[in-house]
Amino acid sequence: YTLGTGHFQCDPYQACTQVAWHLMTLRSLSTYDACHHGLRRRWEFFGNENSSRFEKRFSMTWKGDEVTHLVDKYNRRITDLRLSLTDHCNFRCLYCMPPEGLPFSKSENFLSENEIITLVRTLTDMGIEKVRLTGGEPLLRKDILSIAKKLSKIKNLKDLALTTNGYFLKEKARALKDVGINRVNISIDSLDENNFAKITNRNNLKNVLEGIAEAIKEGFAVKLNAVVMKGINDHEIFDFIDFALNNAVEEVRFIEFMPLCGTGWKPEHVFDVSETIENIKQKFNGQFVMQDSTSVAESYLVNQENKSGRVGFIRTLSRPFCGDCSRIRVSATGCLRPCLFSHLGTELRQYLNEDTTQSERERIILNTVMKKEIGNEFYIKHEQGQKLEKSLESLTLKKETNPNILSIGG
Repeated sequence: YTLGTGHFQCDPYQACTQVAWHLMTLRSLSTYDACHHGLRRRWEFFGNENSSRFEKRFSMTWKGDEVTHLVDKYNRRITDLRLSLTDHCNFRCLYCMPPEGLPFSKSENFLSENEIITLVRTLTDMGIEKVRLTGGEPLLRKDILSIAKKLSKIKNLKDLALTTNGYFLKEKARALKDVGINRVNISIDSLDENNFAKITNRNNLKNVLEGIAEAIKEGFAVKLNAVVMKGINDHEIFDFIDFALNNAVEEVRFIEFMPLCGTGWKPEHVFDVSETIENIKQKFNGQFVMQDSTSVAESYLVNQENKSGRVGFIRTLSRPFCGDCSRIRVSATGCLRPCLFSHLGTELRQYLNEDTTQSERERIILNTVMKKEIGNEFYIKHEQGQKLEKSLESLTLKKETNPNILSIGG
């Protein structure tokens, strides 16, 4: 095809998208001008509908020589950052930790407070709007309050949240609220002491429950995350719903067991929640809740004895949401990954200093985001019409090389 005259050998939107992207990544002023102005005028020739699609894809993406909206090659706008502060954790959960354990990183290898602020400022200038602090267990990081306070003051950051196992929340909830964290997701996989100990290899259920209570008391929007494993805790689903309804929890979410624990991955523990969803609709008069396009949960409003709340399902394997993914992840040591399941990554720490300009950092980040794949293996097979059982049988990931959620950041 010839750009500018409209002679295309393929779909014009696809053609313009690919050419424009390659021109923009050259990052010289002349090619940028040709792309931004020339392509936009050319696109208007095809009508208002295509023109608006183009405006959303490119004209909003660049301002001068800086990225203002981060968009990958599949036209997914990236707005959410999962930022790991540490890969250390005081629990040893079955779905995180392989039986043989993991070599944790040394604390001096983690991004420093200043490096974290530089990174997040760069990313918010590029269009990241939400940051969730994760781990490991992020509350093990001694400078988390100082980090969170500085992050909360970054101009373009709209939401700062935390994912934690809840163990330290009783003593830290108020301080976390004071420094600007407004939402907390708490991982809890059993309400039974013995089962909790079996899953986490720790006898700390009491501490977690006290942490949940304190977070609610301090006014956090609290969501509970439970990884559901067949034959281990799937019998507790309705107990969790009752607990959430009786304790002013905003939403309890059930997450499918994923191959993110190295040699600990056992596909026989994957629990298909389809039947459970139907049961919830009947027992609690569950009504589907429409959420914004960046939400990964399939959520239902439930009611029982004049109490209401939400129940969500994160169906990464049985109903993957890769097509609408808005996330990137940065590990505690500074590795930027475009996907939770991806082996691809770029080490950013060397660029988080005064010797690297903002434009150079943006280019490096952009190049990594452009490597974000269309979806994980489960998504591809789901799109091909393959059922989950068959996908699990034909899974090509080797247990020894499965990505690990502790090293990536949950």
